[in-house]
Amino acid sequence: MIIWSYCHIIDCVHWSCLCSGPRSSERRFYGAAVLCLGLLSVFLLVGLISLGVHYHNSERGAAAELSTVKANMTELLQDSEKEVSSLTGEKNQLKTSLSSLTAERNQLKTSLSSLTAERDQLKTGLSSLTAERDQLKTSLSSLTREKNQLDARLIEMTKDRDRLESLSRKSCPAGWTMFSWSCYLLSSKSDSWINGRSDCQNKGADLVIINSRAEQVECVCVSMFVRLNKD
Repeated sequence: MIIWSYCHIIDCVHWSCLCSGPRSSERRFYGAAVLCLGLLSVFLLVGLISLGVHYHNSERGAAAELSTVKANMTELLQDSEKEVSSLTGEKNQLKTSLSSLTAERNQLKTSLSSLTAERDQLKTGLSSLTAERDQLKTSLSSLTREKNQLDARLIEMTKDRDRLESLSRKSCPAGWTMFSWSCYLLSSKSDSWINGRSDCQNKGADLVIINSRAEQVECVCVSMFVRLNKD
């Protein structure tokens, strides 16, 4: 806008110079030139003042903005420091918790090792007791068999005792000979084996069956010879 005004003034001076005479036109030209230069200086001064005011206002605004930014950055820095301090505290708490958990884990490992050792000892003791139990079972089975054998022998001996007692209370009939709690009859007749046995059975006895050498000797001594002739 300043340049347009300057050009407009120069054009006016130029046209006025063309319309006047040589001398007056020259004066008018110089006057117009001086006027234009003065106006130009005024415009330049106004522009410089405007620029200065604008720069001053801009500088003040920039300073205020810079101050605001600085305050915001300071606040952010303080918040960051507080957050870092809080995180540091949390980190220390986590370290403490980690140390506590590590100690508890080590204690649990120690307890587990102790329990494992006790379990192994109990297993060993159980194996030993199981072996002893099996041995006792074997011994019990052997003792049970021996007891059963002894009971059988006792029953047999009791029967023998009862038989002997019953035999001791009785005697052989007349003409009979006792040997080992049995009665023998010496017969002088000779007959067949069937008739001889029938005769013995009629007397409540039976033909002699020799079961031992002593019985054989006793029968020989009493001259008990029976002809066992089968038809």
